[in-house]
Amino acid sequence: MRVCELLIVKWSDVRLDYGRIQINSPKTGLRFCTIFPELRPILEAAAAERENDLVMNRRLVVNHLPGANMATHMQRIIESAGIVPWAKTFQNLRASRRTELQECFAGHVIDAWLGHSAAVAAKHYLQVTPDHWAAGASITTVKIDTATNGGVLGGVTPAATDHHGESPDTKKPRKTLGFAGSVMVGNETQMIPTGLEPVLPP
Repeated sequence: MRVCELLIVKWSDVRLDYGRIQINSPKTGLRFCTIFPELRPILEAAAAERENDLVMNRRLVVNHLPGANMATHMQRIIESAGIVPWAKTFQNLRASRRTELQECFAGHVIDAWLGHSAAVAAKHYLQVTPDHWAAGASITTVKIDTATNGGVLGGVTPAATDHHGESPDTKKPRKTLGFAGSVMVGNETQMIPTGLEPVLPP
């Protein structure tokens, strides 16, 4: 959640029975977010010891009214846990969570939960993590059959020649028919050869 959302969420908004939290955001309006498995036991323990209707400690809410900076207090908590604080504390927490969820759920689902658009997520939240770099250097994304001719899957395909034996690159360029996918040869339409990617309809 954003800081402005944390300060106003009530226990009546936390529906443990439905596995959802109702968030009436001052910035984006009403939305619902799922209660993630790692968060549920923390909320259940806090609910058993609650003293008022606010999920956040009332003293913190009074001392950090909307517009106040909670980052300083948050940094103290981080330091007490033996961790070096980072810049833009709450924004980076949201960025980390968005990046984690991106690995498991469709983008439109996460947009609804976190209350921002895919464009905002791409610009401000999504990150390339060390795990991404490690996976990219270790996971084979294309199967290469080194036993085939030239080491390319399916072998090396020679350049096409027409019935006169001329190589296509020696002929004059042909005019397109409005898109790069085909050319007119006499009264026939021919498709330009494609690569290994699947050919999708226009």
